[in-house]
Amino acid sequence: MSSVPEKQDHYYSIHEFRFEFLKQEILKLPLSKGAEVLDVGCFPPIIFTFLQEQGFAVSGIASQHEKMMEKSIKVLNIETDTFPWKEDTFELAVLTEVIEHLPHNPVTPLEEIQRVLKPGGYLVITTPNAAKLHHRLKLLAGQSTSFPISQLRQVKPDDGSLYHLHNREYTLGELAQLLEWAGLEVVQAEQVCLYPPTRKKVAQEPLQSRLVKWTGYMAQQLHSSFKDSLFIVAQKPLK
Repeated sequence: MSSVPEKQDHYYSIHEFRFEFLKQEILKLPLSKGAEVLDVGCFPPIIFTFLQEQGFAVSGIASQHEKMMEKSIKVLNIETDTFPWKEDTFELAVLTEVIEHLPHNPVTPLEEIQRVLKPGGYLVITTPNAAKLHHRLKLLAGQSTSFPISQLRQVKPDDGSLYHLHNREYTLGELAQLLEWAGLEVVQAEQVCLYPPTRKKVAQEPLQSRLVKWTGYMAQQLHSSFKDSLFIVAQKPLK
């Protein structure tokens, strides 16, 4: 498997709580032993490897700008390419921290996921919360909640750099609506805190930075819509 360990370790140090949360939530689902599972946007292969270790038959989709050379992983653009699997193949699809990177209509890949899921199959999604407290405070300060405009100068045609940006973040209601348009039924939808100050990475930061993050974390507990991330489980209707 072609992954860059140093990059993977750095990524995990930022997202460790999200990965552990996902693992727990996936294990709660009533999946068959050895079920076919699809990891959409599987680089770095942390969840992909976890699913394999659980005994699932795992397939993955990687992008052109983050290629992975493994037989069970297909390299394609989920916005424009048809998935190379038949209808009703998978019991579970995972789409974690992917949908916010799509610059075009996200319903198209969601419909492809719906097509390859078995009736009753699940789709698990995590993505940043567009209405999180940090964004609200930035707006009050007259700042944009989007990425710095300096990053636009780094985007070049056809090199995949556009997909490194958070091109569109969603509220919980918006994400639920997208899934419904794609023919999926939302069975669990909530705002969650997936980047708490209890992460090991934060413990290594200066005291001032830690205090700011702890203050923000405590404020997030005042209202669920302030939390940093969205978590949704959707299901393909039974025929």
